[in-house]
Amino acid sequence: MKKPILLLFILFTSSALLAQEEDLDPNRNVIVNNSLNLLELNADYPFAAPEDFTAESVSIQRNISAGTATFCLPFEVSASEIDGSAEMGIYHHVDNTSEKVMFEKCSCTSANTPFLMSGIAATNGLVFGQKKVIVTPASLGEVFVGTYGGLQSGEGLWGIATKPGWQGFMQGGSGAKIRSFQAYLTDIGGSAGARELMFIDEATRIHNVNDNDNLKLNTQNSELNVFDLQGRKVSKPGKGVYIVNGKKVIVK
Repeated sequence: MKKPILLLFILFTSSALLAQEEDLDPNRNVIVNNSLNLLELNADYPFAAPEDFTAESVSIQRNISAGTATFCLPFEVSASEIDGSAEMGIYHHVDNTSEKVMFEKCSCTSANTPFLMSGIAATNGLVFGQKKVIVTPASLGEVFVGTYGGLQSGEGLWGIATKPGWQGFMQGGSGAKIRSFQAYLTDIGGSAGARELMFIDEATRIHNVNDNDNLKLNTQNSELNVFDLQGRKVSKPGKGVYIVNGKKVIVK
């Protein structure tokens, strides 16, 4: 039978790898037949899952300040499991006209999907019940990106910032750090100033727009802000799906 420490090295890297073999709890971080009792993770250390497995319970050691925080977790999670009084959002686009970063409200997210929580209470860790951990993909996002890389430099990356009456993203300086199970923006576009965070309530609705409709998607209508799904402003869209004034619109 393989020793637990060898199994740990094969399956993932976590704080438990630093423990001496004789100190290991036999009920944590040991996967047998694609399942384990307790998965203990630490945001200061890297994580990777080469295959799916089920954990009867999961704990993540991470200091989270009150206000707004970013997340990326290797399993499906609901807003209520993190903080029942906070709002959950997934990245939508950056509106450089209003200089805001748009997030779409949601009640849950799938595994390995970066998201944020607004109005979250301060905590030093997260605890979950049974979870199916999904294999770590090659990418954890393109513009809004999750990370499982442990404690790393956040210089040049856009991380969440909260001040009284304001929440948004600011670019990290030389001392900025980012940890596992967080997320960041790689490119804000436009000027280098901070970007306020805004939630979109109706972005999941898709409206059909035809040439004869009253909504005219052209440069003559200055009241419309039209973006493609990559967050780039479009002056005269062709056929496809766009974000128009915060709503998903399909142009036929």
